Parts: sequence; structure tokens; C-alpha cells
Amino acid sequence: MNMSRPNPHLGATIKEPSFPADSRGVVTSGRLAEKKNQTEEPQKTSSAIRINLISGQQQASCPFWAGFFCQGSESPASLMDIHCLRRMLRRAICPGIQSTSPIMLSDSQLAEGPRQVYLCPTPLPDSQSCERISQTITETLKAWNPPKVGLWFSPEHLGEQSSLAVLRQVLLSSILEGSCNDYYLLTEDPGIIPILNVALSLKTLLPQNGSGLSVFH
Repeated sequence: MNMSRPNPHLGATIKEPSFPADSRGVVTSGRLAEKKNQTEEPQKTSSAIRINLISGQQQASCPFWAGFFCQGSESPASLMDIHCLRRMLRRAICPGIQSTSPIMLSDSQLAEGPRQVYLCPTPLPDSQSCERISQTITETLKAWNPPKVGLWFSPEHLGEQSSLAVLRQVLLSSILEGSCNDYYLLTEDPGIIPILNVALSLKTLLPQNGSGLSVFH
């Protein structure tokens, strides 16, 4: 197990960790949002953006996920023993984990390929808190630059409206930054329509009326 414990304050940054093959690791920091190489040219992305609404059974199609956690009794490392992504993300909320700042879980031992899960403290259900956490997530996605990104923001715990607000802002900012072309939104059967509406609403917020955006469900 690789552990790193830099400054726990929200403004702290660390370099992207390098996990060796067949490794598992938990990295804690305020953001985990420092680029690997500050002189590196930004990755050029195509104009085609794909947003995929998926169920938990389709988790293998996306190796990088972002979600929330609450403070609780579980160790962050114990989450990596949970193969089911939906169950892992739910356990991070309840009973919660022993952390006060964002963490990155990295596991390359899974049969279907490496998986990384970035977890942020659940924000308060107000616009300022949601805006701050959206910015933190967006900066981290830009720094880590995964080819695919999955998002699930705990609508049952945070509240549907606040969860959807964070989802909309993270998607919009990440697409405008050119961070990624493929997004996966984990859905619940009763709540699929609000998430679908968020994805479709981006067409009116993106340049050229989102002509390069496709939504699959």
C-alpha cells in the first residue's frame, strides 16, 4: 500500500503519484491537482463529446470515477476491496470514511483493468459550497487527464437539486476545458430523467449549440 500525506488543507497540491504495476494506493491531499509537467502542451481533444448514462453493471467501461464521501468509520483503503462501483461509492457516503480532504484511490489489480476513484468531501447543499467543490473536481480532472471520466454525486445524500447542480457545472467546465471526450454518468432507475435532462441541457450552453455533443442512454 502506498500512502502519502501532504498538507491536508484544501488549497494544498501534490504531484500526480506514480503507482507501480500491480499496485494499490491511497493518496490524500487538498486537491491532487498539480500537473505532471507544467510546460506540457494541453491535450488536444476532438469536437465530438459523448455522454453515456449507465447502470452500475456497466462500470468496467470507465476506469476513472469521481464522487463524494462523508466522514465516517471506514478506512479509505477498505473501499478498494469492494468490486462493485455503485456499492463502493455508497459506502464512501455511508458509513463514510476516515478522511477530511479529497483522496484518490488507485487499484491496478482488477481483472478488467486499473481503476481510479477520486472522492471529495460532500459539500453543504448551498450554491457557494457546490461551486467550490465543482471547481476542485474540474481542476483535478484537468490535471489527471483521464481519457474517460465517470461521475456520481450522491443525489440521495446531497439532495437532487444540489447534486444535479454540481454535475452540470463539472460537465460544462470539463468539456469547455477540453479535459475529456467521454463521460459516464451513473444512474438510478427512478432518477434517470433528471440526469438525462442535465446532459441534454448542455447543448444550449456549449458553443455552436453543442453540435458535437451526443448523449447515449
